[in-house]
Amino acid sequence: MTEPAPIRLMASMPVPGVPTKLPVLSCPDVILKRLDSSAGDPDLKKKLSPEQLATLHEFRLLISSHFTKVGDKTDPAPADSEIADVRQDEESWCDDACLLRYLRASNWKVSHAAERLEATLKWRRSYKPHKITPDDVKTESLTGKIYVNGFDIIGRPILYLCPKRENTKDYDQQLKHTVFVLETAIKMMPVGVEQMVIIIDYEDVSMRTSPPLSISRRFLEVLGNHYPERFGIGFVVNPSWYLWVALTIVSPFLDPVSKAKLNFVSLDNKVKKKESTNDGTGTWTSLQKYIDNEMLDAMFGGAYMFEWDHPTYWSHICALRNVRKRKIMM
Repeated sequence: MTEPAPIRLMASMPVPGVPTKLPVLSCPDVILKRLDSSAGDPDLKKKLSPEQLATLHEFRLLISSHFTKVGDKTDPAPADSEIADVRQDEESWCDDACLLRYLRASNWKVSHAAERLEATLKWRRSYKPHKITPDDVKTESLTGKIYVNGFDIIGRPILYLCPKRENTKDYDQQLKHTVFVLETAIKMMPVGVEQMVIIIDYEDVSMRTSPPLSISRRFLEVLGNHYPERFGIGFVVNPSWYLWVALTIVSPFLDPVSKAKLNFVSLDNKVKKKESTNDGTGTWTSLQKYIDNEMLDAMFGGAYMFEWDHPTYWSHICALRNVRKRKIMM
């Protein structure tokens, strides 16, 4: 019995107006070429001031004590036979880019950044987001309620949320699937790109069709606490009346910087634009200002006629797990 041919991830722009089931999970060359080549420099320290370098060094020394170690009574470690792999995994994850994200999110206050990073390390040991497999969340992925596909004009992966496609009531599994998608988006990022774009289809969403606000709050807590500086910009498309109610409730769980990145889009003037969106949020805008038209899903006004087909999409997601990050083209 012959094995199926390996799947090749599409690394080109979709053909405008042509229906396709193929997702774009590898950043196209045309986008990589337009990016600042310095963003692909693996030596992030070149961009830091002497003061920032000193702060990074101080942070590096401080967090070494937070890695998994044998005999930790307050945070039980794995069996001794696994401890070396676990510690190496944590040290590898805490590279300069990771530490700098926590420092930026903490206004370069080392003690605060260390507290946040320690909390994330404990969360990663128990939740194991990097160990979630496609099989673990396959049922949650069937309808395409949350998926990553394509990149914006500066190479950030695009994460789509479609609450109307909800197909389960297992909220723990829903969160696990969301974390899996976040990890997938990070895997898609070219070298030098650290953030993602989030687009939410909120047309006709109501209290009945949307996830409980407690689940939305848990998602925001995970994103804010354990993926700092990963949220680049967000768009709520055709927001229903319920959005403004939901925002009022979840706003306290959004930090001011993230809240200001949340913008609103009305396709073909389907919804009446409120003169005032929400205190501290972004503004009404157009998705085409941030995403090439041929890369933007036709469902959101673009020319990328992506047709959701779970078997095709999921096979590409599985293939992505074995692909290295693409480098920005010099």
